[in-house]
Amino acid sequence: MLAALFTGCFAPINSTFESAKLLDKGGIEVQGSYSKYYGASFDDEDSNTNNNVGFAVGYGVSDKFNVKLRYERINVTSSEGLFDIETDAYGLNYFELSNKFSLKQDKIAVSIPLGVYIYEGEAAYSLDPRLFFTFGKSQTFEFNVVPKMHLVFGDEFEATPGINLGFGISKNLKEWAIRPEIGFDGYGTIGIGLNYYFQPKIGKE
Repeated sequence: MLAALFTGCFAPINSTFESAKLLDKGGIEVQGSYSKYYGASFDDEDSNTNNNVGFAVGYGVSDKFNVKLRYERINVTSSEGLFDIETDAYGLNYFELSNKFSLKQDKIAVSIPLGVYIYEGEAAYSLDPRLFFTFGKSQTFEFNVVPKMHLVFGDEFEATPGINLGFGISKNLKEWAIRPEIGFDGYGTIGIGLNYYFQPKIGKE
């Protein structure tokens, strides 16, 4: 299965739509997202490998440790069949359980999510360690750099570096944010997320 998953049939998950900022203890985050993935040639219509729709819910275990459960539907657009399926449209389900630790408040954080790709009862697993660097002091705009490493486990082990560049735009980033993002890990990624934050107390400036 892993050979089929990671040899060009579709691009693995690379988007994040997050920053280094964490929820306060007891806080809740709700996220929706849409992303498009491309092969090496962006100007080629056939290079669009998959279009994903995602949803996630996060929880502040403490001010320095958050957890999040994420789901993405991977809608594959490639004309090449996956697992000998000869159709122009099919999809997979992706689930991710992530954790995020604050290393420097609102500036640097680390996460090591566990992900699973599921297709017709088959599963492939991955770890995706990430570092979050957030720049910007206002509550209306921020810039995020997220380097990462995709670690895929199966019959063969694969390690692939990646990076995301994203923005947080809002009237109040503690309440909600629009998050446009681009990324690269051998595939190109472009997407947008919408995040709402429900904080039980006033966050620290």
